[in-house]
Amino acid sequence: MSSYTVRYFRLSGRAAVIREILNYAGANWENEFVTWPDDKPTTPYGRLPVLEETTPSGEKVILSESRVIESYLAKTFNLLPTEPRETAKLEMLVAQMDDSLNSVIFYSFKSKTEECKKDFEDKLKFLISKHETILASNPAGYYHGSSITYPDLAMYALYNIIAGLTGSELLSPENAPHINKLVKKVGEIPAIATANNFA
Repeated sequence: MSSYTVRYFRLSGRAAVIREILNYAGANWENEFVTWPDDKPTTPYGRLPVLEETTPSGEKVILSESRVIESYLAKTFNLLPTEPRETAKLEMLVAQMDDSLNSVIFYSFKSKTEECKKDFEDKLKFLISKHETILASNPAGYYHGSSITYPDLAMYALYNIIAGLTGSELLSPENAPHINKLVKKVGEIPAIATANNFA
């Protein structure tokens, strides 16, 4: 069995889903908290997070770009279907979440203007309108089938990031009931809920 090291800051951010997948899967993994920008030259493209995998044979595999890492781990630990079209549909859902993720990060850390706030809120409203319909169509309350898959973890992480940074009422149970049900269900799994807890 491979072992994994997640190199990132001491916060959830763009490593949240990576840690959730590894913890939920029961993988052998650890965090390595970086010193930035001192450690920047040690990364493949000057960005974080970075995943370092050591295979049973001792081979080192280094991956960068958060969504690439997430997709790789989701496939490795059977959190995506084996059928290519179904996999593409679920990865499409995660990719669509990036509009809201990127806009809330930009608004929270780079430009607290009313224009940026409106952009974030517009993108979040659009996400809610689409994702509520998808989740409502599945009696199990997940994005796909009757168990957790990659987009469920991605939504759980996105919800917590938005709630933590903005406390936005747009994601209230009244406005997004099915998203809230999903987040509650996923958050009741200890391995997921504790994946981004740091001592």
